[in-house]
Amino acid sequence: MAIAVPYPEGAIIEYARWLESRGNLGSLWLPSRALTAGALALLPHKTNDKYRSRVLKGADQVDRVRTVAPLLEVLRLISREPRLRSVAPHAMDAYKRLFDQSVSRHLADSSVVMAMPGAAERIFRRASGVKVLHAVDGHPRAVNALLESTFGKAAGREIVPERRVAQIERELAAADIVLVPSELKKRQYRTSGVAEDRLALAPYGVDTSRFFALPSGGRQRRRPKILFVGQISYRKGVPLLVDAARGVDVDVEMVGPVVEPELLHGLPDNVVHRSTVSANELNAFMNQSDALVLPSLEDAFGLVVLEALASGLPVLTTDETGAAEAVSVHDGWIVPAGEMLPLRSALRSVPLLSDEERGARAGRLRGASDDRTWERYGTVVDQAVAAELEKSRL
Repeated sequence: MAIAVPYPEGAIIEYARWLESRGNLGSLWLPSRALTAGALALLPHKTNDKYRSRVLKGADQVDRVRTVAPLLEVLRLISREPRLRSVAPHAMDAYKRLFDQSVSRHLADSSVVMAMPGAAERIFRRASGVKVLHAVDGHPRAVNALLESTFGKAAGREIVPERRVAQIERELAAADIVLVPSELKKRQYRTSGVAEDRLALAPYGVDTSRFFALPSGGRQRRRPKILFVGQISYRKGVPLLVDAARGVDVDVEMVGPVVEPELLHGLPDNVVHRSTVSANELNAFMNQSDALVLPSLEDAFGLVVLEALASGLPVLTTDETGAAEAVSVHDGWIVPAGEMLPLRSALRSVPLLSDEERGARAGRLRGASDDRTWERYGTVVDQAVAAELEKSRL
């Protein structure tokens, strides 16, 4: 199998590692990170390690990586800088299209090709075998409708442009398999016109060797600390979270890259923002918290939900987050997406969490079933691919 992705997305990397461990990965195509690697080499060793893990997100654990288009890295860096993004809001769309073009020129024939929306059209034209679209987001028309109905023009920079919507719809039409991580998104794509027999449900897993309960070190808190992990954006529901937390007797720590800088203006005293932390640090952050909140307006899955559950945290999320399907009534709260008052009520009900309770919660996720592992995810994807290969032979 050949996998081509414009950035090292978590589930893709885990699947590539799983394939490689079985000798079934042909290649993992990624944009070059040569400029960033050179800059990191100038930093002190510990700082280098921290930022390297953030940039590569595990891609350095896959041997069969092939890189293309070094100049694309400049466009990627522009798309990640909030001040530059304000004047070039769709730089990431251009980045994905250029990556698609570059890989399509280099890609050798393969029986199976996996790519991501917005970066798959030319790759799929080049491919002669089974084409798999890894749908990491909801259908763009549904995403736009939710953003516009909740935030109106304020969320304009996050609206998917029509030209990109049309491209993703062409990619969906060309794909033999559309991988979706939740029943929620399977229904959404089916409603948007993707045939049932081309939709494959493959819920994400969690690495419990990296996310687990730890003693909090005896730190005493006067009131609950609630952790948010994700982009500072309208889509992740950050404006609703800030308004909901205002005046509530909790502390909210938001961790993640800034997409919309204005959302950090005028934060209440009980809400703070911290830039993105490394994957190795995230478990420690979770173990110093009493709950995770992910108030997404739209989220195909939300892997951080499983990571929080594995760390023993209750989760507060919305009914438009795919990972809510993993949250039982004993694991947290599910509130209507886009509504502030139910979110505020749930924040008020978060209790202080003892080390014992955190450990018991983490144990429930480990003891419940084997469905939430990356081994299970890889097996489900392989079964869908095998069925499609068999169909093509008939």
